[in-house]
Amino acid sequence: MKKTTLISTLSIALLTGIAIVFMSFTSSTKENKIIVVRTFETINAPGANISITDGIEISQKVPLDILRKNGDDNILKIATALNDIKSKGYTLVSSNSSGGDGFIITNYVFEKE
Repeated sequence: MKKTTLISTLSIALLTGIAIVFMSFTSSTKENKIIVVRTFETINAPGANISITDGIEISQKVPLDILRKNGDDNILKIATALNDIKSKGYTLVSSNSSGGDGFIITNYVFEKE
C-alpha cells in the first residue's frame, strides 16, 4: 500500500510540474498566467495546508485542520482561496486528486487569458 501511495504522490507532482513547464512557454508578459493551488489534507497527522504558487515562489500557505478535527472548516478555507484566485481573473482549467493512508492531495491549475 505504501508503494502505491508513493507512486500516486510522485505521479501527481510530476504531472503538475510538466503542466507548469509547458504552460509557462506561452507567457509573453511579466504577469504569470498560471497559478497552481495544492491542498494537502491529513486525517490524523499535522501539516495539512493549502499552498499557492505562480511557478516562481509559494505566494501563500494556509494551514488546515486535520480532517477528523474539523473537515468543514477546511472546505471553507479551500473555497475562499479558490474564489480569491477566480476574482483576480483566473479560470480553473484543471484539477486532480489522489490520496493514500491518511492523506489527500488535490491540485487546481488556474490560467489567466
